[in-house]
Order: sequence, then structure tokens, then C-alpha cells
Amino acid sequence: MRLCSWPDRDLAEQHSRNIRRWLAGTPYRVELLTGSLKAKEKREIQEAIAEGDVDLVVGTHAVIQESVQFKRLGLAIIDEQHRFGVMQRAELHRRGINPDILVITATPIPRSLAMTVYGDLEISVIDEMPPGRTLSRPSSAAMTGAKKSTSSSAIRSRTDARLTSFIQ
Repeated sequence: MRLCSWPDRDLAEQHSRNIRRWLAGTPYRVELLTGSLKAKEKREIQEAIAEGDVDLVVGTHAVIQESVQFKRLGLAIIDEQHRFGVMQRAELHRRGINPDILVITATPIPRSLAMTVYGDLEISVIDEMPPGRTLSRPSSAAMTGAKKSTSSSAIRSRTDARLTSFIQ
């Protein structure tokens, strides 16, 4: 079993949707576990995790709570934001659960930097775009008249191409 822990529900839901889409048609079972689930749904997911019926648990800090019992947790991927990842790693260790841990971060906290320097963490740097991915070029336009039509068309073509658009 593997888990992915994210700092907030929106990120957890986004990653859960993407992972489910990527694994569609495979026998892998992915479950989303967040604090906002209804009690019955949360209990059912926790039971499936305890039985080992779930291959990947995606969620917030709710995946690390005492009430979540892992049958065999082999890998924990934790997005570290401020002290979030530190507390989740400590909780797994306190419970005697010692999976391989992959900590991901855009801005490492001082403790993680120190652990890397002193040999307690290994580091991998991803410093290039995935194949076929290009940098986004920002553009803006006032949403009036002809510019509104042009902007709408540009946004539609970007979303059709599965690119990102931001409207402010």
C-alpha cells in the first residue's frame, strides 16, 4: 500500500482525480481520504485500508490519523508545506509505521535542509520540464467587445489543448 498526503483538501482532490484518470482500466484501487468526508464514507474507506484492499490512499493529514490503520504501508509520499510534512513523518514513526518516505516540496523548510546536509535525507532535483511540455506565456486582455471574444477563444483553445488558463 502507498499513500500520498497533501497539505489541503483541494490539492488532495486534484491529485486523486488525476491519479484515478491515469490508472483507469487497471486493477489498482485509489481512495481519497479527507477530514471533510461523511462519517460513513470515511469509516468504509478506513476499513478497506485496514484490510489491505486499497492500493493508494490520497488525502490530507487525515490519512495519518490514529484511526487509519495500514495493513502494509510501503511508501508514503508527503508534500511538505511549512511544518506539515514534518508532523506527518513523526506521527508515522510514533505509530511504528516505517515506510519508505518521499518528501516533495517547492520550498524546503530549514529542518529538511538540515536533514539533507547531515545525511538523513537524500535529495533529487527535477529541473526540467516533462517531454512535450512548454513554458506558459502570460497574456492579458480586457474583457470587453472584440477583446472578450478573442480572450474567450484563446482560453477555449488552451483548455482544449489541456493547457492552463487563469482568469482574474
